[in-house]
Amino acid sequence: MSKRVTLITLVLLTFIFSGIAEGKITGVVVDRLTGDPLIGANVVVRDTDIGTATDLNGRFSISNEPEGALVLDVSYIGYKPREVAIGSGDDRSNITIRMTEDILKGEEVVVTGIASQTAKSVAEVSVSSIKASELNEMNSYQTLSQMVNSKVAGASVMTSSGNAGSSYRFDIRSGGGLNGNGQPVIYVDGIRVDNSEVDGPVGYNKGGQQTSILSTLNPEDIENIEILKGPASAATYGTDGANGVVLITTRKGIMVEGGSGYHIDYKYQSGVNKQSYKYTDNDIYTYRDANRIFRDGLVEAHSFNIAGGTESSRYYLSLGKRREQGITRNNSMNRKNIRLNVDALPTERLKVSVTTSYAENNLERPENDNNIYGYLGNTVVLSTSYLMLDSLSIEAADENRKITQFSGSVKATYTPFKNLKANIGMGLDNTNLNSIDYYPPWGGYLYDHGARLIYNRQNTQYTYDANVHYSYKFKNLLDGTATVGLQAFDYRTRDHAMEADSLSSNKIKVIQSASDMVDYQEGFQFGRKAGVYFNNKIAYRDRVFFTAGIREDFASSLSDKAPNIYYPNVSTAVRLDKFGLLPSAFDMAKFRIAYGETGQLPLPEQTIKLLWAAEQSGYGPAGVVSQIGDKYLEPERIKELEMGVDLGLFSRYGLELTYSKLNTENSIVWRELAPSTGLTFTDIPANVGKVTGWALELALNGRLINRKNLQLSFNQLNTWQKNKVIEMGDAQPIWSNFDTQVIMEGMPKYTFYDYKVDSVIYDTDGRYSHFTLTDEKVNLGSAMPFYRGSLSFSVSLFKDVTLYTLFDWKTKCKILNYTKVYQTYYGNNVEYEEALALVDSLDAMADYNYSGSEYRDAAETIAKYESVYFGSYTGFIEDADYFKVREMSVSYDATRLLDKLISQSGIRKVTFTLSGTNLLTWAKYSGPDPEVNATGASSNADNPNNDLDKALDFMTLQHPKTIMFSIQLGL
Repeated sequence: MSKRVTLITLVLLTFIFSGIAEGKITGVVVDRLTGDPLIGANVVVRDTDIGTATDLNGRFSISNEPEGALVLDVSYIGYKPREVAIGSGDDRSNITIRMTEDILKGEEVVVTGIASQTAKSVAEVSVSSIKASELNEMNSYQTLSQMVNSKVAGASVMTSSGNAGSSYRFDIRSGGGLNGNGQPVIYVDGIRVDNSEVDGPVGYNKGGQQTSILSTLNPEDIENIEILKGPASAATYGTDGANGVVLITTRKGIMVEGGSGYHIDYKYQSGVNKQSYKYTDNDIYTYRDANRIFRDGLVEAHSFNIAGGTESSRYYLSLGKRREQGITRNNSMNRKNIRLNVDALPTERLKVSVTTSYAENNLERPENDNNIYGYLGNTVVLSTSYLMLDSLSIEAADENRKITQFSGSVKATYTPFKNLKANIGMGLDNTNLNSIDYYPPWGGYLYDHGARLIYNRQNTQYTYDANVHYSYKFKNLLDGTATVGLQAFDYRTRDHAMEADSLSSNKIKVIQSASDMVDYQEGFQFGRKAGVYFNNKIAYRDRVFFTAGIREDFASSLSDKAPNIYYPNVSTAVRLDKFGLLPSAFDMAKFRIAYGETGQLPLPEQTIKLLWAAEQSGYGPAGVVSQIGDKYLEPERIKELEMGVDLGLFSRYGLELTYSKLNTENSIVWRELAPSTGLTFTDIPANVGKVTGWALELALNGRLINRKNLQLSFNQLNTWQKNKVIEMGDAQPIWSNFDTQVIMEGMPKYTFYDYKVDSVIYDTDGRYSHFTLTDEKVNLGSAMPFYRGSLSFSVSLFKDVTLYTLFDWKTKCKILNYTKVYQTYYGNNVEYEEALALVDSLDAMADYNYSGSEYRDAAETIAKYESVYFGSYTGFIEDADYFKVREMSVSYDATRLLDKLISQSGIRKVTFTLSGTNLLTWAKYSGPDPEVNATGASSNADNPNNDLDKALDFMTLQHPKTIMFSIQLGL
């Protein structure tokens, strides 16, 4: 009886489990052209979390797949996604999936607005995307600016000087409106981060060498960078998005081969920063001493990460360490990074993502930029070196900055049913900067009694996000998605500074050893911003696309008289190639047009009727009016119309053409009050400014050669741009910190505006007598280039060797050589001194023919430079046009060779790379570097709501030439 029961039980169990027996799908993913296996391609069963990644042979295996018909979604970076339908009776073993390379990046998913993503091929706005992870495979990038610069039409970014840890300067299209510092809003993994340039109160800075909080970013952690370049695409981000939005996404966990396990990657970098421009005897008399202050700054970096996951979780953990010496002494950076990103899928309907990062950056800043305590000021200005300060004292000065930053976010995505998805998230960005300056007393140092300066700044800001998406269809003709959401920010900044001198001993460095407290400053600022938004996207048969939305913003810096502001956006795109009217050569022909509005908030104190400050007097501290505000003040409003065409030809070539027109109104400028008001502060902000601008962007890319063992690709970018100030009411012109650039009706922003040499006067014998200046100031050119361009080539040989080269250039732009102003004052301007000597020697000659070109040229040179003694800088505003070999690299992937030499080595990847940046420059500029800017991206000191100084060389350190070697090892 028991045997019969056992037998029946076994039969029943076999029958039961046969109904749920594990199924299996197996196959291989290969390149359609070459047949090579694609390693790490994702293969996922649609509408499930069941999936895997291909192994080293391109093979995959999926168990527990659903019964019946299904669809596999196959994706691989740089290839067009594939859908593979499998019927219920189809053979599910040994499936071959051939992938087509997406040369034009049309299927790349890009962000087109807050809480909005779509394929680039159907995007209604221009979005530039940089695959940072791919760039890191063939180059060694030290900063975010190197990773972005010259790789995006309509946007560029440079560090303001060659100092390690220097500040960043973004230039977006035609420059936005009048207000703010002209810089975009930056998000990292959805967290709005502090992108401030930090220097310190007057007396604590280094003459313009600001420190960028963004210097804490580790380029090796970045997966992708997307740039929304204007209100047409950034409208849903609300106020402060007037100058664009930069969205940085860090690397995430992955499904590795077989669907579980992990990848380990290690990258070692070693290289050198080198002086890129060497002074000659044609530049300055002290050229030998100037060249001696430079050194080969050593660079060494280690980056380690582990990434993996399963069907229900993904993780990415990285550690980074970078030590970098600048090209002058007393300049270095020591950065440490740790990051952990986790994605978890506890249920089919819920996904939770957590990102955390901590960075510590120790910076040593030199005494450069408008500073007599530095090497540059003591060698390039005076005709005899080290007259202001000796090298021992320069070396003894010490300034160290430490930046610590913690960023973290939690985001949950819940899909209760197929058509509805909800997201909620919160992020924190907390930074602390501590700076200590020390000038030692006694001991032979030329600092009198010494000084100690301490500056601390802490910034904490929170980002809150919540949105709901609802997808719908109408008769299989329309696909739509409606989104409603809320975004909010809360930020608090506190800083304090102390300065003391007359230190008692060079053995005791603490500030308590000082007998004279010179200054103490303390500041606190906080604010809140929030916006609610709605947009609706509609697609008609995958041919016509339309989006409309609106955002309402609130901010603590807006008064109760103007408490909120609305920003609309509308856009459409048409895929002309989908209508069957174009030749088959067109893979894509898309026309798009978009309109959007954003703004720039007033400064918090500008809406306060009377702002009081404390001042010391003979009777003790007292309160005085420091600023008069306007409670009716509104944000600056910027409107943008964007039109464009995207073309794809023969599956090999692409073209993207975009024209944008910008109109700005309600710009905030300061108007003078009549003395009869009796107020002690004579300026008041008012919404009276208007600006217009346009930009034309043309991007060309493609694959010139596409063979199995040889591929040659190119990418060519062009940007033309201009702006003009239309109206300023009755407000006075706004001048830059050095009174050379101006905001004035009828003039472009960033215009150099000064008196010009009108004529050179000679006496009756033909001898040089004097010169005259124009009666009025004239337009001497703009610091913003009219045209920017770049061209890059990538060559792949035998699948293992990759060669990459990037050239870039700018035309029709100017720079103020303020260094040469002081060289002229102190006898170290060789051109000027030689012209003086020549004129004097020829004047002493009898019967000399003064009408000769040699004499006249020398006289005109004297007039050009001596104009500075009459308050004009016309002779020092120079062409900043240049052509650069920006990047070159050669990379060898030794993985295949290693597999042949050592079977089953367990090594997934071995790559060797030799790279260089800023290698060669051809420029008209007489100074070392036409790309420096002593003021970085800071606002105007006298008009803090306006960005003006854009191209200023004031003993500013040149950008280095960098040579790097790296090895990448993957397990």
